[in-house]
Amino acid sequence: MYSKLRFPLGLVYPIALILTYIFALLEILLVGKPIYSIIFFGTFFIIIGVLQYFRYRMIVYLFLGILVGTSTWHSLIYALAPEGTPLSFFIHILVVALFIILFWYRLSAQERLFSNARRLFKLASGLINETHGGFTRRPYSIGKVNISDMELKGFINFMEGKFVTKTFVNDNVYHLGFSMGKSPLVVNDPLEISYVRIDSERNLSVNISSFDYKQYKEKLSFDQICHSMAEIFERFIDYYKQGKEDRIMNEIKTA
Repeated sequence: MYSKLRFPLGLVYPIALILTYIFALLEILLVGKPIYSIIFFGTFFIIIGVLQYFRYRMIVYLFLGILVGTSTWHSLIYALAPEGTPLSFFIHILVVALFIILFWYRLSAQERLFSNARRLFKLASGLINETHGGFTRRPYSIGKVNISDMELKGFINFMEGKFVTKTFVNDNVYHLGFSMGKSPLVVNDPLEISYVRIDSERNLSVNISSFDYKQYKEKLSFDQICHSMAEIFERFIDYYKQGKEDRIMNEIKTA
C-alpha cells in the first residue's frame, strides 16, 4: 500500500550498509584495503547520531553515534598496522558494547515507540484523500468515551506496556502521548508531542504536533487526521473492554 508518510530516517541504515559493503569490495579488489569505505562508514555513524539526537532529543543517540563512528575509524588504524597491539581497538569495541547493553532498554523503547507512532499515523491517514487546510494549534474534540476508571487505567497500562503511547497524568486528566519526532521518553509536557486526551468527564480529544503533521507528503486535512486518530483510539478502547487486546496490536502491526 502506498505510504502517505515521508521516508523514515531509520531506513537509511540498511541502504548505507549495502552501499558501503559494495564500495568496500570494490576497494579491496582495486587497492587491497577498504580505507575510504571505513572512513565513510565511521563518518556516517556520527552524522546519523547527530541527526537522531536533533530529531528525538535523546543524547544517547549522539553518544552511540560518536562511539560507533570512532571505533570504526579505529579499525582502520588496526587494518593499516596489524602488527601493532590491538588492545586499544578491542577496548574501544568493549566500550561500545557496554554502552549498548547499559542503554539497550531505552534505545529499544524509543525505537518501538517511534515505529508504533508511525503505524498509528498510517492508520489515521489510510482513508483520507482531502488535502485542503493545514496545521492548526488546537485540540480536536470528538466527544465522550464510555469507560470506567479501572478499565481506563488498564487500557493505559496496556498501551504503555506495548510501547504504543506514554501516559502523562495531571489532575485525573490523561494524555496518551506518541510522536515521530521528539521522543515521549524525554518530554515532561505532552503538549510538545501528539496526544490523545481523556479528561475526568471522559471527554476525548486529539492533538497532532506540527512535526508529526509535516511528516505527511501531502497537506492532508488536519481535522480529518485528528478525527481519524480519535476513532482509532475509540476502537482500541472498545477492543480492550471486550478483552480483545490482541486485536489492538494486530491492527497496529498491519499498518
